[in-house]
Amino acid sequence: MHINNKIPAYVPPPRTTEQEISFDVKDSSASSYTNNSQTLQFTIEDNNAIRQQHEERRSLWYKIHDEYGPQAARNMASTWNDIVADINKQRPNILREDFDFTMINGRLTVISDELNEKDKSWLEEKINSNTQLKEPIEIYNESVAMYYDSNKDLAGGFDRSTSSFAKHLTGVGDSLIYKDVDKQLGNGGFKYRAFLDDIATFRKYGNWMEPTYSAGYAKGPDKVLIRDPFTAAIDLAMRQLQPHIDTKV
Repeated sequence: MHINNKIPAYVPPPRTTEQEISFDVKDSSASSYTNNSQTLQFTIEDNNAIRQQHEERRSLWYKIHDEYGPQAARNMASTWNDIVADINKQRPNILREDFDFTMINGRLTVISDELNEKDKSWLEEKINSNTQLKEPIEIYNESVAMYYDSNKDLAGGFDRSTSSFAKHLTGVGDSLIYKDVDKQLGNGGFKYRAFLDDIATFRKYGNWMEPTYSAGYAKGPDKVLIRDPFTAAIDLAMRQLQPHIDTKV
């Protein structure tokens, strides 16, 4: 499926007040009751604006995790399967060697110590000429950067790494901070074939048992919860992203 949509840029809502919470000289003659009432009104309106901004950020944050990221990964995987079928017909020897591909300065680059330069060049041309592979990768990169990067307004205030599901997938037990995620993704810091292998592994082993008693009213044997593996696309990025390490003492 060809992706036409891009993740919308986050634009904070306009302030609901027309002036800052302060009084100029002419307000000094007002009674303390008037000043307090005016200050209180501005504070309420400002708090409402902050609350609205927070909710809009959270809404987009969930859309990235539940919609944009998974859909991009799904399209990426579908196109890659088609490319693998073509490679198998044209140069099947490539699939017998160990290789991956990453993004460097906007171009997909093949990484391999086993492929010769001729096969590597051929493969790079094939994947870079396929917009149905590159576009989902670009959307996925944007999704991951917006979701994890603490330098971006959207990610501020949300802790991605301490959720039980993220720990289950990655083994990460501590809260992590990520910075300059887009630089990691755009300079060879993420391997997409390895990522798609993680999706495939999750498809096979990512389901879990739900005890019947957790439903409260249900009776009978425990049931297996089947989860669409692509819904883990954003969480699985943690397996490759490098967290920020503060070197200040």
